[in-house]
Amino acid sequence: MKQDKILIVDDQPAELDMMKDILDCDRYAIVAVGSGEEALQIANQGFDLLLTDIVMPNMEGLELIKEFQEVSPDAVTILVTAYAGIETARAAMQYGAYDYIVKPFDQTELRNSVAKALERKKLADENLRLKDLVGLYKVSQSMASNQDQTEVLKSILDNGISQTKSSGGSILLFDSLKRGLVIATSAGSWEIVARFSNALLESGIWYGIKDMEEAV
Repeated sequence: MKQDKILIVDDQPAELDMMKDILDCDRYAIVAVGSGEEALQIANQGFDLLLTDIVMPNMEGLELIKEFQEVSPDAVTILVTAYAGIETARAAMQYGAYDYIVKPFDQTELRNSVAKALERKKLADENLRLKDLVGLYKVSQSMASNQDQTEVLKSILDNGISQTKSSGGSILLFDSLKRGLVIATSAGSWEIVARFSNALLESGIWYGIKDMEEAV
C-alpha cells in the first residue's frame, strides 16, 4: 500500500521535530524542513499533504500555500498557528487550507486533523478516477452503438477535452489515398487552428468532414 507523503514546515526546530515524531507513529512518509523556500524546492516530489506554520521569517505559511499549490495542486494543506480567531479561519479558507491547528495542540488533535485531511484527498482522487471511467464508458458505448465514424470521433474528442480541461482539440487520421493527414474532427479553439493549418499545409493536411470542407 502506498504511504501518504507529508511535508512539514516550521522554522522552530523543536516544534518541527515534535510534529514529525507524532506523525511518525502513523507510518507516514514524512519530510520536515525549516522554511518555505526549502519546501518550494521539493514541492514537486508528490506530497499528499502540506503541514505548515503560519508565522515564519522570509516566507510566511499563507504565501507558501499559494505558491505550493501552483506546483502541487492536489496536495491538501493544514495550517499551524499560535493565533486563533476568525481572521485565521478566514485566511485558511481563502488560501484553500483544509484545516488549521492552534498551538499548543496535543498529539490526538494533530493526528486526527491529518487523517481527516488525507481521507478527503483520497475521496477527491477517487471521484476523479470515477469521472475518468465514466468518460471511457461513454466513449465505449458510442463506439458500440454508433456506426457513424464522425459521431464516434466527436464523442472521443469531447471526452478528451473534458478530461483535460482543454479549450479545444482535433483528431487527425491518416488518409492512405491522399497520403496525408485528415483533420477528422475539431472543436473549440482548435477548430480555428485547424482551418489555418489546412490553408498553410495544403499538401499535407485536408479536412475530413464535409461540413468543414464547405466552411473552408
